[in-house]
Amino acid sequence: MSGGLMCTWYEDYTWLLLRIAGRLTMTDQEVVAEAAVVLKTCHLIAAPAQEAFSIYINAQRAAHGSNVWAAFDPQLRKGHREAV
Repeated sequence: MSGGLMCTWYEDYTWLLLRIAGRLTMTDQEVVAEAAVVLKTCHLIAAPAQEAFSIYINAQRAAHGSNVWAAFDPQLRKGHREAV
């Protein structure tokens, strides 16, 4: 719902984008994947989350190797693909 709000109401949503970006560090891959989807949906205004995306992508590559894009875990795979 936050993605829909941010894409239709014109406000400064930096605080909300950063909260959602903070979810990229969680261990629950389903939450991480959904956060990545929301940030992807709001890509035009998601610049404040750019650093969190970079940290998440690099951490996933370090933890799971270069094949994280095709990981067996569907939520891990979705989170990584959406973040990229």
